[in-house]
Amino acid sequence: MNNLKKVGAVASLSAGALVFFMDFPYTLLKDYSSGVLGNGGQILVGFGGKIAFSSDTKNYVFFAVPPYVDKNKKIVVPMRLSVTNSYNATDVKVVMSIRYGKENYRSYFPENIMKNKGYRLDDEIKFELSKTADFDFAKYRITSLDENDVFSTTEVAFAKNKEWGDQIPLLFQNSLSIETTIVTNSEKDKRRDWLVSYNGVNVDNPSQMLQWVHDFYGKKMAIEIRKEHNLFSYLYNIILGNEVKVFGFYPQFELLPNEDIYMPKNMKESVYHAFVFKPYSWDLLFE
Repeated sequence: MNNLKKVGAVASLSAGALVFFMDFPYTLLKDYSSGVLGNGGQILVGFGGKIAFSSDTKNYVFFAVPPYVDKNKKIVVPMRLSVTNSYNATDVKVVMSIRYGKENYRSYFPENIMKNKGYRLDDEIKFELSKTADFDFAKYRITSLDENDVFSTTEVAFAKNKEWGDQIPLLFQNSLSIETTIVTNSEKDKRRDWLVSYNGVNVDNPSQMLQWVHDFYGKKMAIEIRKEHNLFSYLYNIILGNEVKVFGFYPQFELLPNEDIYMPKNMKESVYHAFVFKPYSWDLLFE
């Protein structure tokens, strides 16, 4: 935990290279058939094309819940998402689908609130809202993404109360949560599933979030990660110096007149952070 740092961007090049080598037979054949052999990469999901999620592990995103917010009222959380084409070539037929639990009431928000505010023509982006008995789905279809091109949008949903039992971390008492599964695919990239868990924390600003991650959540995560590994697996991660990233952002809320609902003041949040630390410690090796 001594190596915890807050960064405004996470380099996606190393993540893309790792996936390329792990999926080498699939990627090689697909690149060859599409005429872009050697242009390795993938479709990435994250914030603004700078901070990327992992498609290999669950992603935890913490949003600040200021003290003026009454946790007994409903809270609508803005979730900024970006799709980035990290291929060295244009990709087409890019799809991002976000799945929500029914308790988050994503289908409560009509399709017409999703506006195309970028440089693309309206017919280049298609948005669909659908639902089943158990889930709501928000789906974006993007005609094409150029090399290193980014498509960004802001999703909204109601946070629900999350049951933590006796394991609730300090400052996590509000227990507000949105659990999502994001699925991406395109002509050049295979289907990828991104598990993203949004959780409210009783802090006001980035410095408080950094302190909370370092002093409480990070230490708890380090202990939990140790439990998940045997001795040799854990030693392997220590030697590699593997890092873990968690994410944070800081929305401002306002209470709607005559309603028990908090809405975000600014749907287009500008500050997102990745907190990078090394939870694999020699001190925990024989625990």
